[in-house]
Amino acid sequence: MAAAPHHTLRQPYGLRANSQTHPLARYLLQLMALKKTNLCVSADVTTSAALLTLAEQVGDSICMFKTHCDMVEDWSAETAWSLRELALRKGFCVFEDRKFGDIGSRNRLFNTSNPSTAVSSPRSRPRADGGPRPPSLARGVRKQRKRKRRKRKRRRRKREGRGMSLPARANAASSQQP
Repeated sequence: MAAAPHHTLRQPYGLRANSQTHPLARYLLQLMALKKTNLCVSADVTTSAALLTLAEQVGDSICMFKTHCDMVEDWSAETAWSLRELALRKGFCVFEDRKFGDIGSRNRLFNTSNPSTAVSSPRSRPRADGGPRPPSLARGVRKQRKRKRRKRKRRRRKREGRGMSLPARANAASSQQP
């Protein structure tokens, strides 16, 4: 007997977005609810012109555009920026699919089409992550860390008795003495 699907899988994307804790998951679910689609297109093309044309043609109907910059022979910073502008205008996310173990024909293209991107580090070349990122992604992580630091500080102060008011400290000190 098969297990029943999780109750959130029956909810519309907009409601599911509200229960997400990760800002990127929340953003993607909100985007899917707004555009009324969960369609992702995999752009397995070998030229930047074909990549940008495909993004232009399907951009209004998708929520995510999956690229393989290793396969694009003439990939450049200009291609990345053009794709980003398209994603902002059409309202979709760009997902760079970096795999080094794919099916044979794709693996050959990854390793022979654009060798400079296959060996360069992600920091040394422009990112092609197109879609508008939720602004709270980095800020959310900083807030979480700050909350944890405050919580640890409160616990430490409580252990040391410094988190209490003066009368409470006096009562605690008098109750500890035999």
